[in-house]
Amino acid sequence: MIAKLRVGKRLRAKLRGEVRVYGLRAPALLRFDGGPLELQDDADRAIASGFAAAERGMLPLDLERRLWSGRLAELLGTTRVAGLPAPDLDVFIRLIGLRWDAKRLVKALEPAERARLDAVAAGLNAWIDARRWESNAAWKELGSRPRLFGAVDLMLLATARHRAARMVEVVPAPPAEWPTPWTSQLQARLDAARGATRAGEVGAGSDALREHLPRPDLPPTEPAALQVEEVLPGGDDHRVVHEDGWVRLRVRRPDVAVRGANPLRPWLRRSPRGPLVSDLLAPSDTPATGRAFSFAWESGDGAARPRGAASSGGGTLRLVPLTEGA
Repeated sequence: MIAKLRVGKRLRAKLRGEVRVYGLRAPALLRFDGGPLELQDDADRAIASGFAAAERGMLPLDLERRLWSGRLAELLGTTRVAGLPAPDLDVFIRLIGLRWDAKRLVKALEPAERARLDAVAAGLNAWIDARRWESNAAWKELGSRPRLFGAVDLMLLATARHRAARMVEVVPAPPAEWPTPWTSQLQARLDAARGATRAGEVGAGSDALREHLPRPDLPPTEPAALQVEEVLPGGDDHRVVHEDGWVRLRVRRPDVAVRGANPLRPWLRRSPRGPLVSDLLAPSDTPATGRAFSFAWESGDGAARPRGAASSGGGTLRLVPLTEGA
């Protein structure tokens, strides 16, 4: 009986053009003809804006999040993205650590800023939970569906494209010890990371959220640098010479899923000066000791500032609180 009542409520809501949204305090009317959001409660603006952004383009949002998380290959397999196989691009992006940077920035947010991000994510997730993605045949063709969003996902969308754009257009001048054959390999990865954000590739899904994503205070662009590192031997005791002593490397070995193929499990190590790009260019089953090379450009530790809310952009849709009666 209860199940029948729930189905009846959902059917009546659909006929009224309504979507029930958890966390919404009062009904909100979304207009997709360029008009403003109609809200009775300003506290609901972030939730409604997230829902509107999902309605306008969840697929590019999800693809861009996958790109900067190093998770394209789990959807695209070995397809080439901006000239590079998706698995190779995923491993490079994970080495650079854009998602790790986003987690660090989220931890530094003031409570009100974090709450705003959580509210925008709630709006995106309400759209996913309402299964509105099923109306887009592209998801069926891809054999997938959008994953739920969190604050780190939104911070990633806010910062990753800017960080990638700050990569130099050509490989930085290598040290004398740099093996020449590695130059073209590094260039291919840099080109792919930049090219994937351009029109015709993965796209720029975060444009739909640009007005209400955080805006980190990142430093001015600095040239990238390749630096010589000395990794000390010691089995799994990953250490690198630093100043007058040594420090431990930050080490990860994630499973990088590849659709239709075996997963990759690369060594991803980072020294205080940057990720060890030489681990990718000379891969092996055991991490290298001795001479290594880090790839670094100045990274920002600035706090994030919220922007204003976005306006929606054909038709109307009424969002109602999940607890509101049918």
